[in-house]
Order: sequence, then structure tokens, then C-alpha cells
Amino acid sequence: RAGFNVAYYSPEMQAAYLATRVDTWRGHYQNSKLFTGQYTQEYIDYLKTLPQETNADFYIIEDKDMPDGVSPRHLSAFVKKHNIQLLIIDGISYMVDDRKGFSDHEKYGNICHDLFQLSKKYGCAVVVAAQANRETKDSKGVPFPTIYNIAGSDAIGQIATQVYSLRQIFDKHVFEIRLEKSRMAVNENNTLSYSWDVNNGNMQYLPGGPDED
Repeated sequence: RAGFNVAYYSPEMQAAYLATRVDTWRGHYQNSKLFTGQYTQEYIDYLKTLPQETNADFYIIEDKDMPDGVSPRHLSAFVKKHNIQLLIIDGISYMVDDRKGFSDHEKYGNICHDLFQLSKKYGCAVVVAAQANRETKDSKGVPFPTIYNIAGSDAIGQIATQVYSLRQIFDKHVFEIRLEKSRMAVNENNTLSYSWDVNNGNMQYLPGGPDED
């Protein structure tokens, strides 16, 4: 919608399934029906007109697309070839370290450093999603990780320009996001809460947090 090309590395979900998630967020079509091939005429019409709605491209990269492994070096070539301006890494633990670091800490540090260099070389924003350690806890008993709870290595948080922590409160259908680090803004660690429905993509800001009706 913003008019620049996007690439999304998806190591776990196949491109066809991930594309239905995008359609759910764009058009609020029920993902449970799209996922099982229950297409309405409205959705079919949407697919026909979709290419005319944007002048940008959206690429989904799977492991099979890079037989030697998805690494910063291969992603750099992809970014250059397709003029990618936003690269999303949904699973850094699946990536290959071009420098062949021994430990997870060294591996993640190398990958993040190379992705940072990629972003500067091509003017491409890079977003990395990383899991939190399982032992993360808070007073509510619901995981809300900090920059120190990134699984495998703190190198991801150290190199990043901005770090956000995310959590879901499933019983209340609430999604929350908190800014943990920013090199370019004052950070007061404010938490933003949203009521959301994964199945239809509807999302509403909750000014008072998840406890406010």
C-alpha cells in the first residue's frame, strides 16, 4: 500500500498459506475459510482486482527458494535484484550464518551484523522476529519479554535500531506491543493494547489496556 517492494522470509509457513493471512488483514476475509479453500465470489473478485490496487511487489521467500540456505549473502542478492525496501525475517534461528559461527550467540551476532550492513547498503529496512526465552514471566503470569529475554543471543537487541516486545493474552483476545529500545526517540516503555481477531483481521486500540471493557 505504501508503494515499495516487500520480501518476507517464512521458514515455517508455506507461501500460499501466508498469502491468505495477508488477504485477511487487507480485506478481512475469514482466514479459517481461506485456509481450507472456501472462496466466496467476493474474495474471487478481490483477487482479480488486487494487481491493480498497488504498484509494488510482495515476495514470500521459503527455504526451498535458496537451496544453499537462507543467509544474509543470498538475501542481499535478492534485495538488490528486486529492489526490496522492507525485508522481514520471521525466524532468524532458521537462517544460515555466512561466516559459520560456532555458538548461537556468535551465529546470531554475525547474521544481525550482516543484515544491518545490508540495510545500509541498499536502503532497505530489516525487521527480525525472534522468540523469547520460555521462562519469561511477569506479574500476570503472561509472557512479556524484555530485550534481555531474546532466545539464543542478546546480539539481536544490541545491533537493532529499535526493539519491540510483543505478547498475546489469549483469554481476552488482546495483543500488546511495547517499545524496549530506540536510538531515534525518547522511550518511556509505553504499552499499546489492541483487541484483535486473528481470523478476520479486525483490530481495535484499547486506550485503557486489556482490563478496560
